[in-house]
Amino acid sequence: MYNILLRYGGEGMINLTTENNILKIVKYGPIVLVITLSIILTQIFITNQSKSLVQEIHQLKINYLDNNKKRVKEEVDRTYNLLETSLNDIEIDLIKEVKNRVDEGHLLATKTWNKNKSKNKNDKEIFDEIKETLGNMIFNEGSGYYFMIDKKGELLLQPLRKEIEGQNILNFKDSQGYAFVQTMVNSIKNKEDGFDSYYWYKKGDTKNTYKKISYY
Repeated sequence: MYNILLRYGGEGMINLTTENNILKIVKYGPIVLVITLSIILTQIFITNQSKSLVQEIHQLKINYLDNNKKRVKEEVDRTYNLLETSLNDIEIDLIKEVKNRVDEGHLLATKTWNKNKSKNKNDKEIFDEIKETLGNMIFNEGSGYYFMIDKKGELLLQPLRKEIEGQNILNFKDSQGYAFVQTMVNSIKNKEDGFDSYYWYKKGDTKNTYKKISYY
């Protein structure tokens, strides 16, 4: 490239290379400016979109967790209600069975008494036979059995805990503080019958108590 010097009035000089650079800036400057602004605006847009996307993902996560919590709660409630219904049905069936067993035991004791009375056996002999017969009748895998108690609260028959037979348990309370023996005694005195629930031991377990249903 050649540098051409031009004279104006014999005084100043202009470098054509500089002038060409100025012309290029004038010509291409706006384009470069537009491109630069476009890149900046694009970057800003992408940044904003990224933030918006992150917020949207976060909100979706929250909504998902909330919906799952709701579904889990609904499933837990449904399962609980189902179990509660099943337990109620089981308890109703158990109450029916307990009453039937007590009626059977009473009928058996009455027949045994009448049969032996005609043989001139004394009351103690007959009662001991009734105790032996009913004491050997264990059902529901050991959770069901016959027991006897008199008006004073003396335990006459307890097949699962022979060691406490003959003891007065009138003031006995279960693990919940319920004096169920007094309720039984009052029912005997008033010649009433009915169901009751309390906590007592299972066969082979003298440390823990479990809910039991009785009919007397």
